[in-house]
Amino acid sequence: MKPIIAITPEVDENAVTRLNNTYIKAIEIAGGIPFVIPYTASEETISALLDACDGAVFSGGADVDPKRYGEEAKDTCGKIQYLRDELEFTALKIALEKNKPILAI
Repeated sequence: MKPIIAITPEVDENAVTRLNNTYIKAIEIAGGIPFVIPYTASEETISALLDACDGAVFSGGADVDPKRYGEEAKDTCGKIQYLRDELEFTALKIALEKNKPILAI
């Protein structure tokens, strides 16, 4: 059976999600089944979604809000997607608790 791999998408300020198809194709070429995690703030939902997956890819993109690591944003800081941070930090915590393999880009 092919492994199911969760992928985190971009999440804008309106909770619209998008993902470059390159991530999907790469997982398929590697023999996996890609699954894009929808935006949700529910830990219960994210946990259930990750239960159904064999691993996760954090696709990378916008800068993480510097406040998450105790800093203030500088002029060199790029675009921040606060809802994406919320989704990814929650998914990361849960994936680590579940000992899921993670690839973070």
